[in-house]
Amino acid sequence: MNTLFIGYNDGLARVKLTDVAEAQFVLQGPPVASVAVDPHEPDLVYAATLGAGLWRSHDGGATFQKSDFEWPLTWCATVSPCERTGATGALYLGTQLSAVFKSNDAGKSFEELTTVQQIPSRSEWSFPPAPNTHHVHQIALHLEDPDVILFGVELGGVYHSSDGGRTWAQTSADPDPHTLRIHPTQPNRVYEGGGASYCDSRDGGASWRRDLEGIPDEIRYFYSLAVDSGDPANVLLSGSRDPFSGHAVIPEMPVWSSLYRHKLDLGFEEITDGLPPRDETAMGTLAAGDAGEFVYVTEPGDIYRSTDGGRSFATVPYAARAARGSIARAVSFSPR
Repeated sequence: MNTLFIGYNDGLARVKLTDVAEAQFVLQGPPVASVAVDPHEPDLVYAATLGAGLWRSHDGGATFQKSDFEWPLTWCATVSPCERTGATGALYLGTQLSAVFKSNDAGKSFEELTTVQQIPSRSEWSFPPAPNTHHVHQIALHLEDPDVILFGVELGGVYHSSDGGRTWAQTSADPDPHTLRIHPTQPNRVYEGGGASYCDSRDGGASWRRDLEGIPDEIRYFYSLAVDSGDPANVLLSGSRDPFSGHAVIPEMPVWSSLYRHKLDLGFEEITDGLPPRDETAMGTLAAGDAGEFVYVTEPGDIYRSTDGGRSFATVPYAARAARGSIARAVSFSPR
């Protein structure tokens, strides 16, 4: 795959990856928290923003137009790989405050899954840095069964439905879900990068196991995760000692982060080959492309690429510097 979308705090870049990165800013202004490409119609691309709602592209991400979805703080967009109406897939959105919406007409109209508001634990959801701003940070959809839906609340846990969202069960996953991923060929393999742990599921997200084997005890904050499309046991995970050093949010506090690779269900090993120094590097964002391919985008937008399953990385230089020097919130490959 050679087209990458990178969502920044001030817009969205479409990046062509060859020996260099040719970047074009295609949406400027709002922070872009999530990008989703319709797997059934790759020209249809969605950008979820924090402050300006949902934006859509009908030309593969070359241009975007604001949709009529009026909820401004839209944290995540996900398109179903198996549920579709006509040529396009069902679109799910997660918002702040926490709610889940669904569109069956390519984002023209939406229906809220109101059962989310009836979950008993909802009164306990709260985002600690800013109470009363909890949000649906992630949505994951089954590859073959449209009735299986997962969503994660920051901070409130991961919830699983096997009946299309009519009922929900809170799972045993980490309660601070930063990343949820379903393997593209193994529909029951689900992965979570949580605030305090890595968890995975072998039954479509109904039950989870925690695994930090090989990660030092002092590393107990995790953020971005990507899984090899060719190997469901090959998982990359970004980690830090705590959110403050990992995200560089407190002036004068030392910044530190690293990447870890899960090896054949035998635990994690640290990855350093080709990556920037751990000291003074804030946590970046991971994405997986073709089999064995990963990218890692760091502040202020440097791109590192692996083609050997994450064992080593190499910098992808920009043909012309395009990154704005802000945090990369979202990274997604386009199938084109």
